[in-house]
Amino acid sequence: MIDTLIDDIARRHREIHENEPLPANEREHQAVAIFSGLQRTLLELINENVGLRTLELALLYNWLRLATLNRGYDDNHFNRFSGDLGRVMERLVTELKALEAELDDEGPTLVMALIGTKIQQLRDRFSPIAEANLPRPEIERQTAKTTAALFGFTAECLQKQMHPGLLESAMLYYWLRASTVTAQVEERFFQKLERHWPVVVERVGALTDRMLKGQ
Repeated sequence: MIDTLIDDIARRHREIHENEPLPANEREHQAVAIFSGLQRTLLELINENVGLRTLELALLYNWLRLATLNRGYDDNHFNRFSGDLGRVMERLVTELKALEAELDDEGPTLVMALIGTKIQQLRDRFSPIAEANLPRPEIERQTAKTTAALFGFTAECLQKQMHPGLLESAMLYYWLRASTVTAQVEERFFQKLERHWPVVVERVGALTDRMLKGQ
C-alpha cells in the first residue's frame, strides 16, 4: 500500500532527527510545528486518495502566494505569476539544479540512503499517466479538498502568529519533495538540497525577488 510506504518513510525520517538538539527558541519551535503539521496534512490528503500531481501544484501555488505576500507585493503581482505556474516551476527547477551542482558535501548517511530506496519504491508505484487521465469530477474533488486543507492549515498557523517566512519555507520544501517524486528525479538530488536547506531558502528567495521585479 502506498500510504504504508509513505508512513514508513516518515517514520524513518523522524528517527533520523529524534536525537537532534531540542528547539532552542520560539522560532525553532514554530519551525518544528509548521513542518510536522504540514506533513500530517499532506499525508491525510494522500490517504484520502489525493494524487501527488494535485499536491505538487497546490504546494507551488501556496508557496508563491506566501512568497508574494511576505515581500509586500499586491494581488496583481501574485495573479500575474500564478496564472503561469509552469513558468514559475521552470525557473525554480533551473535555479535548484544549478545550486545542487555547486554544493559540495560528504553525501547521504546510510539511513538516508535507505530512505532513498523507499522513495524509489514510491516512485515505482506512482503512475502520473493514470493521474493525468482522471475524470473531471475526481480532479475537482482532489483540488477542492487540497485547497481547503492547505488554506485551513495556513490560516491556523497565522492565527497562532507563527512566522509566515517559515510557512513559505515549508511549502517550498514539500513542493520540492512532491515534484522530485512525480518527475522521477533521483533521490540524491532532493537529499543534497535538504542537507543545505537554509542555503536553498536563501537562493530561492533571491530568485523570487528577481521574478517579482520582472527580471
